[in-house]
Amino acid sequence: MSNILIVDNDNIAGQDACQALGAERPDWSIQQVDSGTKALQMIASSVGSKAIDVIVCESNLTDMASFDL
Repeated sequence: MSNILIVDNDNIAGQDACQALGAERPDWSIQQVDSGTKALQMIASSVGSKAIDVIVCESNLTDMASFDL
């Protein structure tokens, strides 16, 4: 199973992306956060089988540059 993290300032857009990916790949675990800081917290706390495999990030985060994430 793949663990996907979607990072988007717009919660509705992030939720839409989660639903679209989940419909295509129900075997994936997809989570969504609305800031780079929250994404870093999730990454730091993800270990073992719950480790984040892929991050999909909006390019214009409000709290940090997406490339820094």
